[in-house]
Amino acid sequence: MSQISAHHARVGRIGEVAVLDSHATAELRGTALLVPGYTGSKEDFVDILDPLAARGFRVVAMDQPGQYESPGPPDYLAYPHP
Repeated sequence: MSQISAHHARVGRIGEVAVLDSHATAELRGTALLVPGYTGSKEDFVDILDPLAARGFRVVAMDQPGQYESPGPPDYLAYPHP
């Protein structure tokens, strides 16, 4: 049994960033960009992709660089740090 809910979003990329892209199934009201936290991924949002699309939003959930399916810089020092 999968731990990820079924959804109608397309898996894709914007540049090197992996995304789930769900187009509105009602009159377009806007775009929702879903950005996960430090230890998350785009899959954290699968339960709300279809409901938001049904309410008229194009929904894009992303992996930040270095998260799950989005490559990060080869040198960890290239990441922002205090």
